[in-house]
Amino acid sequence: MIALAGFLLVRLWRESLSVEPEFSLFSSLYAVLGLYFLEAVTSLFLLRFVRRTKPFVVFQIGVDLLMVGIMVASTGGSTSLFCPLFFASVLAASTVLDLEGSILCSSSATVILAAASIVPHMVKGNAPSSVNPWALASYLFTYALSLHGVSLLSARLVGGLTEAMNLTEEIVETMGEGLIATGKNGRILVFNREARKLLGISEREEPEGKTIRDILTGENLEVLYHNISGSGESTAKTTLKRRDGKTVPVEIKTSTLRGRKGNVRGLV
Repeated sequence: MIALAGFLLVRLWRESLSVEPEFSLFSSLYAVLGLYFLEAVTSLFLLRFVRRTKPFVVFQIGVDLLMVGIMVASTGGSTSLFCPLFFASVLAASTVLDLEGSILCSSSATVILAAASIVPHMVKGNAPSSVNPWALASYLFTYALSLHGVSLLSARLVGGLTEAMNLTEEIVETMGEGLIATGKNGRILVFNREARKLLGISEREEPEGKTIRDILTGENLEVLYHNISGSGESTAKTTLKRRDGKTVPVEIKTSTLRGRKGNVRGLV
């Protein structure tokens, strides 16, 4: 997404210039963005084969920041149109890193931005008097505060969401009753430990994605199937057939799962 946004920004920046730079500059920018996009697509493909995901993700984030730094340095440093892309990189990184990793990412982004702001002046051989060090320092200080603020807030929000999800999962898994939740299409979304134990389903098997008919077999289940397809509510006593062929008497209660606006989301 950041790479694709970069292509659009290059186009907008080119149209805003009163004097067009050398053609080689745009060629190099498009080459950087092309490599950036190719690296992102390749990483997305390779992620399923990677066992240690955190180092892999950290490498991806490092490439993101370096690519943005190259584009900023190539287009005027601190006056570049591409400086806000650092916020996008830090925000994206904060959704997958912990708080310490997010702070390290924003600090790295600040260092790369500082280098990208100074390098163009060094390459052009500008005299020290032509660069206002206090203006550059205040600019970098403002960006540093903003980047660290973004990483801190997003990391805390993601951390809180993860903690809430983990707590919900622990409650569901430690319930004394078997619990199954399905979506509107009847596909299983949640299948807790007690339900596995009750039906004799091993931990290796993944019921998620299957239908209730694929999992629950036994007598007098047509009412249950009808309620699931129609998102109704009922309580029924019946017998279920376990995977080992034994039958077990159960009481099944179905209730509709609704969203905040009252729309039906599935069944529990």
